[in-house]
Amino acid sequence: MALARLALTVLDCDDPAAAEAEAVRLGARRAHHQPGNRRWRVLLDPAGHPFCLCDWSQPLDSPT
Repeated sequence: MALARLALTVLDCDDPAAAEAEAVRLGARRAHHQPGNRRWRVLLDPAGHPFCLCDWSQPLDSPT
């Protein structure tokens, strides 16, 4: 069975930390693995499916 992924983009968010806190309040939890930058936050829904919060005001990482 293929794993379905939901990408949730946070646009025009004044406080990405507050958006994450609200997702956690609604039942999400922060994933163990994080991309290592400030733009992306990976969370898991109550069933364990990953989704991302994205802060478009943060720069992308430079390619290596």
